[in-house]
Amino acid sequence: MSVSDELRETYTNMITEVSDLTKGPESFEKHVTELVENLIETEVHPGIEEWKDRRFFPGFRAKTAEFCYNDWHPRKGDVVVASFLKTGTHWVREIVRQLFYQHDATLIKETKKIGFFYAYLETGPPCKYEIMDSLPFPRRIFGTHMPAELLNVKKYIEKGVKIIYVYRNPKDQLVSFYHFMRSMQFGEPEKWEKVFPATWNEFFDACTAGEQPVGLKQGESYVDHIMSWYKHYDNDGVHFVKYEDLKKDPHGHISRIADFVDVTASKDDVTAVVTNTSFKNMKEKAEKGETAAQAGEKLLTIFRKGGQIGGWKNQFTVAQSEKVDKMFEKLKDTKISFDY
Repeated sequence: MSVSDELRETYTNMITEVSDLTKGPESFEKHVTELVENLIETEVHPGIEEWKDRRFFPGFRAKTAEFCYNDWHPRKGDVVVASFLKTGTHWVREIVRQLFYQHDATLIKETKKIGFFYAYLETGPPCKYEIMDSLPFPRRIFGTHMPAELLNVKKYIEKGVKIIYVYRNPKDQLVSFYHFMRSMQFGEPEKWEKVFPATWNEFFDACTAGEQPVGLKQGESYVDHIMSWYKHYDNDGVHFVKYEDLKKDPHGHISRIADFVDVTASKDDVTAVVTNTSFKNMKEKAEKGETAAQAGEKLLTIFRKGGQIGGWKNQFTVAQSEKVDKMFEKLKDTKISFDY
């Protein structure tokens, strides 16, 4: 496995700037090498892993998902932001982080160091949880792209974890996912070209046919991910957030998120969170790369076009739009709707 010295240094810093925050034993240093090598492997030379017939997105780890399901114990007050790929996970995690720590200069600085490798439940090896469980944070924010069946929702709710499920109109999601995958620089590009085609029409066909590894069973797509979580729609421990609603009325919906995660937030507090989590501000911070985690976000091109609504109209054909409409008729008897 060959990577540049610059990339290895970035990944090493992503791991150590978090492990250095722990209040645990120095023995955590033994995990650093494993974590760095795992990060390089999963981001540069990833594979496709499976668990419970679900095929994970490249770089996401089946054994870590299984560990979370069976062995790891989240804490009361933890928050998990669940969503499908490219539907607002990073944005909502940042909103919750700002709500938790905007008045604590130390914690707002330290929690900024928690990048995707640590934050997503199914990334990295299980040993990362020894570090996460030793961090001096009163409340933690995780993300996941797993369907509900892989999360052990009952255990999380019983532990007092709050789960936020974010959903976005599937046409904008698909376009965002296409451009995101075009920016990825995996090793063996010819191998991944077959899985995530370079041309829009082929990518669309592969995605809507459920051929791509996105944490679901073969033949399943985004609508099935939503349906898996919709089973928990009326659960008091699960809060559904529509991406487009959050874009149109950030003050109102961030206030609702604050209430859900048991944070008392004044109007000024909410306004500050709205400002700090605007796509413009978040992109600028990532570009500055103040932490290794933000440098990693820059590498992943998380912020591409500001999460606009309706951009799909510049990409879809009429037939493609009608096909997606037909696919999502599965939701016609639910309370889920989309703004296009």
